[in-house]
Amino acid sequence: MVEPAWIDPWQHTGLPWQGTDEETANALPAHVLVDRAFAPTACESLHALSASIQPLFKHRYAGEGLDRLSPCLLTLPDDARARERCWQALLGLSLGAPMLSVLRTTAEPGALIHHLRRIWEAESSVGEPWLLRWADGRAAAVLLEALDGDQRRRVLAGLQDWYLPTRTGGWMRVAGAGGPLFAIDASPLMFTAVQEAALRRQSQADAIARFVLQRPSLRPDDMMPSHVHRCAEVVLARLARRGIDHLALAHRMTVKAVTAWDARSAGEDA
Repeated sequence: MVEPAWIDPWQHTGLPWQGTDEETANALPAHVLVDRAFAPTACESLHALSASIQPLFKHRYAGEGLDRLSPCLLTLPDDARARERCWQALLGLSLGAPMLSVLRTTAEPGALIHHLRRIWEAESSVGEPWLLRWADGRAAAVLLEALDGDQRRRVLAGLQDWYLPTRTGGWMRVAGAGGPLFAIDASPLMFTAVQEAALRRQSQADAIARFVLQRPSLRPDDMMPSHVHRCAEVVLARLARRGIDHLALAHRMTVKAVTAWDARSAGEDA
């Protein structure tokens, strides 16, 4: 069985910033954060692309099979041709999955690794320990949106920018604070109940969309993953406005909306 896509195909094959100020942009060191949970067997492929690759969980967390799932940071080569070859291979590996994001910083790779490890841990409003999936582009975008001002500044300190994949196969630029210095706070990020509610709503939309995407018979052949997710978002918003929190009902309403979907109205609300 072929694994269904999580997001739409990549819209273009260039680096995320190409077409803006390419000459200046390409001069900055760039690092690719890879979520290997989408491709657990990709380790050998990644090492073949770059000698500079670091698993984030190594020497920090232990567990059976964890090495195969550990997110990795891969530094893109400085040479333009080598960088292009590496990037094209990464795009091919990640087709249909939000498993790549690109961080640019003038800091040393080791400092960036240390920073990422410090923001990977969080604590819920009731004291539960969390590991945050920053390497999943969808999760990273949702997390950044949920953070308060101080938390966001801590996460983005030391970064020039962070390019996250969108559900439509494009890239979203998140501006960093610039400079080589990262935040020194090593405590877990603390989430409030309000923040958790926002994260929960977003996770529900992804869960419903995944349910539909794994069942091709439920959707038209020409329906993109982003359209399925949009249907789920609209349904959940409608129920929320009516004060209804009923996940099974949201599933049924989304399947109905997907079945009635028309490519001509793809830009409209479901």
